[in-house]
Amino acid sequence: MTRFTKDQFDEYSKATIGVDSDFKILQIDGKVVRVNIWDTAGQERFRAINSAYFRGASGVLLVYDITSKNSFLNIKNWLAEARKYHDEDSDTRVMVIGNKSDLGEGEKSARKVKYEVGKQYADENGFMFLETSALNSDNVAAAFTAMCEEIYQLTTEREKKWAELNASDPSNESSKPAASSQQGAQNIIIRGPEEVTAAKHGQIPKNGRA
Repeated sequence: MTRFTKDQFDEYSKATIGVDSDFKILQIDGKVVRVNIWDTAGQERFRAINSAYFRGASGVLLVYDITSKNSFLNIKNWLAEARKYHDEDSDTRVMVIGNKSDLGEGEKSARKVKYEVGKQYADENGFMFLETSALNSDNVAAAFTAMCEEIYQLTTEREKKWAELNASDPSNESSKPAASSQQGAQNIIIRGPEEVTAAKHGQIPKNGRA
């Protein structure tokens, strides 16, 4: 999260305890959009706290560590948690992110989860996919931006359809989609392993490659 919002990386940063938050201002389709980000702890004992942030999120980033097979397997649990609030038919966008891509190359590669495995899981579920690296900033901005643009486009199309429907039948006023708590704001939640982040509406975790 810090790499995206402040373009900083702390090699000795500690795992999140509870929830951290930040935001970033983006320009999408000529419009200024505020992206609110929640970085949540990955440990099981914080699950109840983390789950509260899934409510109202327009996007979910499921992050795993490419050097930890267990962290990849665990994203299925976080997906199940997210779907308690956003089922498969909801408009909530999901992206799978493989973190620490900088450790997955060369003779001393520490990779335990192949790129193709992460991509296949995302494709099978209809999710976007990237590998990123917070260390060298690879794909961090690309991941958050792709998520934000996807959410923005979806929101714009939904509001356009509502406007057309309401114009032809004013009685449909009650069917207007719920407005964001903040005009022009996007919310994304990121969930993943202990050292990873969580965000609401347009933010990305640490590390990844397309």
